[in-house]
Amino acid sequence: MAEKKKRSNGWIRVFALFALVAAGPRIGRLHAEGITSGYVYAGATFGQRIDGAGRFGFGLDFGLAPHFDLGGEIGTIIKGDVGILGSGNLSYHFTRPGRREQWDPFLVLGVSAAHFSGRSGLYVNLGGGVNYWVSRRWALRGEFKAYPGGQDLGGFGEFRFGITFR
Repeated sequence: MAEKKKRSNGWIRVFALFALVAAGPRIGRLHAEGITSGYVYAGATFGQRIDGAGRFGFGLDFGLAPHFDLGGEIGTIIKGDVGILGSGNLSYHFTRPGRREQWDPFLVLGVSAAHFSGRSGLYVNLGGGVNYWVSRRWALRGEFKAYPGGQDLGGFGEFRFGITFR
């Protein structure tokens, strides 16, 4: 068990380092190219077949209208095997457009597809979270998402934490 935890912590470090190195040079150009924000995350799942799986991934959001972003994300599912989950999302941010407030709560609704251990699932995802802007360019992110549906994989939920950049 300790070896599994050690391996999992190693993957988290490798993923975080890769994401920061890959995103670093692009962070200043994101807004100019129409991307509102990007994020990296790590989390854990609960419920049905993938209970206790580790989740790691990244996403991008594009400004759609005041308060609304359209985005996509892709991430891994790790629990004895490695799978993938991709989502298309619509987010609603409660902060006023043009204001740079420290706390940025949001709701999210989307469609997701996953493949893990030879099984696939299609989901509606819904959840919410908050970005806490530490500086003008990056924030700490906390989020909960529920994935009802899923055919062979069954529904599940997840808590995840990460970094948002703009």
